[in-house]
Amino acid sequence: MGSGASASDIKRARATLVRFRQRIDDILMSLEHGPQNEVSLLELSRSAFSGPGTFAEADGLHQQFTKVHTHLTTLSRTLNEQIEAMGIAVIGANVGFDNLEDDLKARFWEIQNRAEARYEEQDEARTEHKQGKSKQATGDDKQATL
Repeated sequence: MGSGASASDIKRARATLVRFRQRIDDILMSLEHGPQNEVSLLELSRSAFSGPGTFAEADGLHQQFTKVHTHLTTLSRTLNEQIEAMGIAVIGANVGFDNLEDDLKARFWEIQNRAEARYEEQDEARTEHKQGKSKQATGDDKQATL
């Protein structure tokens, strides 16, 4: 496969990521600046839902909103960086990566290292979550047999 085909494939993949990032950004804008309410301006404390007292559902709603918003924001930032890295890769595919300017090479590796660190953090969180579920299931099984 010639370098033209490789550059073309990278450009096509980059265009797909750009469209996907735009969809994520649209979701974020809808959450933050939607016509129903401006979520980004609201302070969603437990007391905003029920005042003093226990209201677990309000706590759960706030936690889930914060979790989804954080994940979408991180995804958008990661996609922006990966699109930038793919732009650098397109240039590298055309001129040869070794022929790139040092600042472009450094930026490419900075983005890739940050993405790898995020992946490792998420992988650790998934492992901890699975272990927690496994311990919970084992505890539930023990209680069921008593």
